[in-house]
Amino acid sequence: MKIIMNGPKKRSRSRPLTLLDCMVIVAAIALGQGGWIALRKGAFYRGSALNLTPLGPDGWVPFLSIFAMALSWAVVALRLRGLRLDRRRWTSRPGFVACFTIVVASVARWLIELPSLNFVNSHLMSFWPTVFWSYLQSSWPPKLAPALVASWLALWIGRRCRSEADWVDVLGRCLGVFTLVSAIVGSLAAYHS
Repeated sequence: MKIIMNGPKKRSRSRPLTLLDCMVIVAAIALGQGGWIALRKGAFYRGSALNLTPLGPDGWVPFLSIFAMALSWAVVALRLRGLRLDRRRWTSRPGFVACFTIVVASVARWLIELPSLNFVNSHLMSFWPTVFWSYLQSSWPPKLAPALVASWLALWIGRRCRSEADWVDVLGRCLGVFTLVSAIVGSLAAYHS
C-alpha cells in the first residue's frame, strides 16, 4: 500500500542577500550622494546657491531621483551578475525590466541631449564632474517615465509579467513606481513654480 503525501509545493528559491549585494547597494548610495553634490555644484557654478540640503519638492524630487537612478544601475548589475537564469525568465520580471528601462532610457537621453546641453564653465569643474552633471541633467524622471510606462505595458499586454518575491525584483518594482511618482510630482512642481 502506497501512501501519497501532499506536501507543500516547492517555491522558487529567493535570492539571498550576500555581502557582495550589500557592497553594490552601498556603492550605489555613495554614487547617488556624489551625484547630488555634482548636481548642486553645477547649479552653483551656473549662478544658483550651493544648498546641499534639499528644500521643498523642487529639491527633494531631484535628490531622491538621483539615488533611485544609482540604485537602478545597481539592480541591473545585480541581476546581470546572476546570468544563470535564462533570458526569458529575467526579462519577464517587472523589477528588472523597470530598472533596465530606466538605465537604457537615461543613457539614450543623455547621448541625444549631449550636443545641446549647456555645460557649466569648464574652468570651474573638471571633465568627469561635468560629464556626470550632464548625465544627471538628462535623466530627470519626467523624461524617463514614458519609456518605463511603455515597457511595463508591453509586459502586461504580452502577458509576460511574472513578478517574484525576490528582493532584487521587489527593489526594482519599488524603484519603477518611485520613478513614476517622482515624474508626476516633479512635473507638477515645475508647472506650479
